[in-house]
Formats: sequence, structure tokens, C-alpha cells
Amino acid sequence: TQTSSVFGPNWPGTATLIEDNQTYLFRVRATDNAGNTGDFSEAENTSIDITDPVASLSVSEYQTSDIIELNWSGFDGGSGIQYFDVEWNITDVWECITDIYGQSGCKTTRQSAYVNVSGYSDGSYAFRVRATDNANNTGPWSYNETFVDREEPISWFIKPTHKWMNTTEFNVSWDGVDTGSGIKCFDVQWSNDTINWQYIVYNRFGDRTECTTLKEVIFGRYATDVRENVTYYFRLRAIDNAGNVEPYGVGAYRNVTIDISEPQINVTAYDDEGIQITVKVLSSQFTDNVTIVSQTYDNISGILNNTIRYWVIQNNIENYYTKECGSGDPYGGISECNVTVDYAEDTIIKYQVAAYDRAGNYNETDYFYIVTHPLANFAGRGTHVELGGSSYIKVYVRNLQYDYDNVTVWLSGYPHATFVDSPDAQITQRGRVLTVGLNPNEEKIFHVKIVSTDTGDYMLYLNASSELDINLLDFDEIKLNFNYPAVFPGLDNLSLIILLLLSVLVFLKTKECL
Repeated sequence: TQTSSVFGPNWPGTATLIEDNQTYLFRVRATDNAGNTGDFSEAENTSIDITDPVASLSVSEYQTSDIIELNWSGFDGGSGIQYFDVEWNITDVWECITDIYGQSGCKTTRQSAYVNVSGYSDGSYAFRVRATDNANNTGPWSYNETFVDREEPISWFIKPTHKWMNTTEFNVSWDGVDTGSGIKCFDVQWSNDTINWQYIVYNRFGDRTECTTLKEVIFGRYATDVRENVTYYFRLRAIDNAGNVEPYGVGAYRNVTIDISEPQINVTAYDDEGIQITVKVLSSQFTDNVTIVSQTYDNISGILNNTIRYWVIQNNIENYYTKECGSGDPYGGISECNVTVDYAEDTIIKYQVAAYDRAGNYNETDYFYIVTHPLANFAGRGTHVELGGSSYIKVYVRNLQYDYDNVTVWLSGYPHATFVDSPDAQITQRGRVLTVGLNPNEEKIFHVKIVSTDTGDYMLYLNASSELDINLLDFDEIKLNFNYPAVFPGLDNLSLIILLLLSVLVFLKTKECL
């Protein structure tokens, strides 16, 4: 007589096991008090769904714009998905998303949406989704996240550091930074006209610097014919993991011009009337001074520094000087300067010019000479030596001729002066004669040892001759002064008494003999 009942295993006395994802049919009929039984009604059915649905959400790993695209879906093997709840934690609290059209993400049947993060900073944003099926089963949350990076990376060149290079192979290096998603790779290109750009080929396999993770390569070693007097331009950009691409900009440009030729040097010398000196041996009777003029230039990078170096020996005193002449403009600009040296008797002038260009190429001239001594001379003021002591004097020996020559130098005058042994020369006559072979325009230094055996003033003479030119002779002299030490204690009292007694004895003996 009941008009309702509970179906299932949890009801007392009911053993029927209800299975998930099954459909059950039910029908009913009635019997009256007279025993009449009617027909069964039309069957009614219900489906069993006690399993939670599953949902998932997809979003790109990185975002480079204000609009984020979300896609989600679900699965339910029973009653089917009824709706989804989609939330985000953009304010550090989970809440329903609101898409760009103002629609909520909670209890929605949609499966995609676009959300706007224009008012929020770059960084990581998390999303979650869950599904509720038609049996009102609600599944667990499924999570995903994306990183918003709307800032372009920044890159810069490290090498080359100079505008001019003296090699056809050189390192190109770079680096960059991205505070968001991080740098993925770099594009590095070169050009020799700033119009046609190419990637650098950096190995024998032909690999190029297109979206490369390298930070340094050698330019000019592979595939590229690097030529002198050509300017090579480099540009760089970085790409981050979010896909932001840095534009090729002013800060990521570098240019290099190749210059592998040494600077050009012109050196001339003039007398006191401005007439060019073309001889190496010049008497002081012809001029009171000598002016050395340096002119240097470089046809590409230009002169960076131009230096006159000169040595002057006068009155047997040697001094060394330099004159910095400064720079010259690129592409042929001249650096010029001069020095003037007093030219008295017994003057030796030795000079050369050295120059660097901006690319680092170096050039220097041979040594030039303008001398009153064509073969040899002393260097040093008159020598003062204490009694019993010794000293050394420099002797310069040179060959100013155009062929190899053997020069012989011999000493005269003060007898206790000898050449010091040297592997560069042959010394004979008990140290009084030196013979040395010299190449054209070559000069060597030797030493003479002076030993003091007495006090007083003496003269030491130097004579020199050429084997190549028997008429070429030279002469120099130097004054020697030998004296007592600055502190001389004399004789003590006992010595004086002994000396007096000896004098008396000698006097008496002499008187006795007379």
C-alpha cells in the first residue's frame, strides 16, 4: 500500500547493488480490493553517476601582450558536464575570472575566454578550473600558470672594443639581460654597407649566428673575406623566452675598419740655414745647430703617436731625449714636429722616429747619425779617480758606411788603460787595441778600464781606422785626474818619532863618513 520506496543497498532489507554508470528502469501497477490487477505503467528510467568529472585548463607558458587566452575542457563518463568554474589569483585571492566581455568564469558552459592583465605587472599568474556534472558531482581543481613578460630584452656588444683593427680575424662578443622570462637567443649580423646584412658564419660547418645561444665568435675565419680599408658594421638583438624581440638599435651597433699597413715615416735634418743635411759626418764649422724633422702619416686609421728619439753626446757627456709629435687624422692626416740640437765640436747625434697608428700598427726607422766622429769616441766627462782605485769609460764604435766594415781602435797616452773583454770584439796588444766588425749603420758600446797608480793629470787618446776605407780615420781624447782620497789620516805620533830618529841616525852616519 506504500506509494514510495528507497532503492539501493543502504536501505534495510534491500540487497540490490547499485552500479555506477548504469541505467535502471522502473514500472508500477495496481490491484484493487476486488482483486483486479491493472497493467504496468510505462517504464521510467534513471542513470547512476557517482564519479566526479575531470577538467583541465591550457594556457601558453609565456605571454607578451595584455590579453591572455584560456582554454579548458572536461570529461565525465556518466551524466556529462553541466558547467565549469574558472578562477585566477590575480589579487592573491582565488576568484572567478572576468573575461574581456565582462562574462564571469564561474558556472559557465563556455570552454574558452580572453582575460586582460593590462592593469597588472609582469610576472607569473595561476589559473584553475573544475567541472560539475549533471548529477551535481563536482570534480577537483586543475591548475596551470603563465608568465606575463611584455618587456623587450636588452643586448650590447663587448668586442670589438676599438674602431680600428690590424687583423683580418677578430673576436666579436656580446651579452644581454632580460628580467622577465630570460633570454632565449641572439641574432648577430654584419654588413660592409649598412644595407645588406648577413649572419656571421662561425664554424666550418656553416653554422650562423641566427638565434644563437653563443656569446662570442671569431669573425673573418670562416666564409667571410675580410679586406683592408673596409669598414665592417655589426648589429645585435636579443629574443626572450616569451617571444619579445629587441629591435636592432643604436645601443647594439658596432663598427670596425681594417688597417693592416704600418705608418709611413719621413725624417729629414737641416742645418742652421734650413739646408737639408745629407751627410752623416759633418764638421761643426758648417752649422751651429741641427734640426731633425719628423713627418708621419697613415692612409687608413691615422697616426696615433709620432715620437722622435735622439741621443746626444757633447763634451763626452751622453744624454737621451724624446719628442712626442702627437696624432694625425685618419686617411692621410700628417703628424709633424721637430727638435733642434746645438752642434758644437765633438758632437754625436743619433736619432730615429717611431710611430703607431690607431689600429696598433707600429713602424720605426733605422738609426740616423750626424757626427763629428765617424768611427769612435769617448763618452763621459773627464774621469776623476782616487789613488789606487779604478774607473770605466764608455767608447762608442760605429760604422756609418754602406758596407760591412772592420773598425780598429787603439789607445795611447796614459799606460794603465785597457779595453774590457767583450764577445763582440777582438782585443789585442795587452788590452790596448780593439777590432770589431760592424754592419752598415751599426754602433756598439765598449768599456775601457782605468787604474790609478799615481796622482796628477794625464791624457788618454783614442785613434780609430776603417778597413773598408783606409783614408777614414778618427781621433778623440779625454782628461784623467788622479788624486788622494778625500780623507787622508797622515802619520800618528809614534811614526813621527821613529821617522825623526831615523833622520838623526842618517845625519850622524853621514857626518862620520865625512
